Amino acid sequence: MILFHVTTLAHFESQKGKSTFESATFEIENFIHLSTNLQVEGVLNRYYALENALILLLIDSDKLGTTLVFEALSGNELFPHLYAPLSFDSILEVRTILKTNENWEVSLKSVN
Repeated sequence: MILFHVTTLAHFESQKGKSTFESATFEIENFIHLSTNLQVEGVLNRYYALENALILLLIDSDKLGTTLVFEALSGNELFPHLYAPLSFDSILEVRTILKTNENWEVSLKSVN
């Protein structure tokens, strides 16, 4: 299964050259927020509404092992959380997300 992580370009750039990727909130929460394909748009609208350009990581869930946990949040919807730093070899693609006229557009072309 492919899972997704949304981050800012600045944060993604700050992780380059490191051995693993940690989300901006990893040190506080001790996990990385991930999403299924059906959850990405909701995450964008709830948490990134004021952003115009973001990065979308496409992640191979088979490479995450037992540190991947699906947990119920609001409305009992299960969200994937990764309780470990993300290995860069788990990232299948890195895409840009642009907001135009209140709509999110994901680039079909990988930037990695």
